[in-house]
Amino acid sequence: MGTNSNSISGGTFHGPVLQAGSVHLPKPQPAPFGLPARSVFVGRERQLAKLAEALGADGELVAVSALAGLGGVGKTALAVEAAYRARELFPGGILFIDLRGYDEARLTADQALDTLLHALGETPPPGLPAKQQRYRSVLAALPAPLLLIADNASTADQITPLLPGDPRHRVLVTSRHTLADRTLAPRHLTLDTLTEAESVALLTELAGPDPAHPELAELCGHLPLALRITAALLTDRTPTELVADLADTRERLTELDHGPDFAVRAAFDLSHRRLTPEEARLFALLPHAPGQDIALPAATALADRTPRGTARLLRGLTRAHLLQHSHGRYRLHDLVRLYAADCPTTEAAAARARVTDYYLDTAAAIRTAQQDPTAPGLTGWRATQWLREELDTLREVWTATTDGTSPDPGVVGATFQVALVNLALIAGFTVRYVLAGQREPDKIDHVLRYLDTAAPGPSDLPEDPYATALTEATEHARTLCHLAAELPAHPHPELTSVALPRLHHLLALCRRLGETGLTGEILLTLGDLRAQLGHFPQATADLTAAVTAFESTGDPDNAARARALLAQLPD
Repeated sequence: MGTNSNSISGGTFHGPVLQAGSVHLPKPQPAPFGLPARSVFVGRERQLAKLAEALGADGELVAVSALAGLGGVGKTALAVEAAYRARELFPGGILFIDLRGYDEARLTADQALDTLLHALGETPPPGLPAKQQRYRSVLAALPAPLLLIADNASTADQITPLLPGDPRHRVLVTSRHTLADRTLAPRHLTLDTLTEAESVALLTELAGPDPAHPELAELCGHLPLALRITAALLTDRTPTELVADLADTRERLTELDHGPDFAVRAAFDLSHRRLTPEEARLFALLPHAPGQDIALPAATALADRTPRGTARLLRGLTRAHLLQHSHGRYRLHDLVRLYAADCPTTEAAAARARVTDYYLDTAAAIRTAQQDPTAPGLTGWRATQWLREELDTLREVWTATTDGTSPDPGVVGATFQVALVNLALIAGFTVRYVLAGQREPDKIDHVLRYLDTAAPGPSDLPEDPYATALTEATEHARTLCHLAAELPAHPHPELTSVALPRLHHLLALCRRLGETGLTGEILLTLGDLRAQLGHFPQATADLTAAVTAFESTGDPDNAARARALLAQLPD
């Protein structure tokens, strides 16, 4: 029998050596990477920084971040851009799944897990619990962190079954709704439209530079989807032609259409179809209300529902990002307003009549309460605040209800009153800018533009004491604005010679008209100014009178401000 012998040479070996005819080693599995192609992207640096912070944070729980916003606002593009920038944080891979939450056939958790397990190289077992177990086990066995992007979710129950159990991994969700349930408590980031500069930059990247881009961006409401459609439309139209086409509000949504999957109206349809019948009813009525925004009391009149019920509907529309909410007021995006105006309703005329009556009745009640303190109605600083907030809407109501006849004296008077209130406050704030050395040209220019249009109507208005006061107040406020723009430093001698007399005139106007709350505002400004100039006895008198005025109108916040300034004065 022969002998076999082998010899291995060519190096030094420490330990046993295995020799075989052939050795089969398993191929290393590449990390899954399912991100869509990167698209043209501009701006959003603040939001990208917040996402980078969230994706890089350590913790004991799986970090979930949720991007929410109006359809077409660019949630998916932002999520994809953030993921590309954070690739190095996720050597375990990046998974992307479109849950189609707003389509008629949205992805179920079962279907989503099938897709994700296949992406991870696994065969899905039968049954949802078994799929969840396999999915979480595979993720736990990964050698490095992974990022899951769950795009276009409509409800929290689409997301919860997809959450990894391993806290190394991260989840980024996009939705048109603000999502949460007992398990899902994401870090929310609400996405707004682009700034004007970002909108113009996006159009320039997509279609090349053109002087018409700022106007096109404005007509698109700075909505990224509309801007991208506009860039596509510019392939067969000049910018000037497209501006003319989009300027027609009746046809704007029809023009912003480049196919069934690339149209603004279609994007809004997906959100609208998920509204409840009551939410859809109010949504269709909102564009028929006067003014650009609306507060709860007016919305209650518009909806003809209880305040609590109306507030619930407004919250639902806000969570769906079809309505914007800020400082107690609700506003429709310009393109959403056009969409809502096309929604069928048989109640538009009746709803507008109800909300118009609300504005007329409230303005008339304020005027009555001024003449008769025992009469019901808003009084003091609450009346002033309501008038200030509703100025633009009151002007629209007043114009719409005249129809060539005499304007309603209550609305005219209330409109003049709020104009005077705003002017007096502007004068005071302008002086405070000078005192603080914070001369801001943009703000002062904005104020001057307002002063040019402050008078709310034609010259043949019915006589009203506020009309005369308005003329005087406008002149005083304009002088103070120019002073604030021109003074090189503070305190300045001209501040004493010009600002003090003007403020005294405004104070006399307010007292003559019985505007106690506004009197307090002017006294507060005078006291602050005199304190800065070292006129301490007069400052003490003004601020003490301001406290009294604010207390008599039930305005504790401003009373506290006046007391705080008093406390800083030397004995």
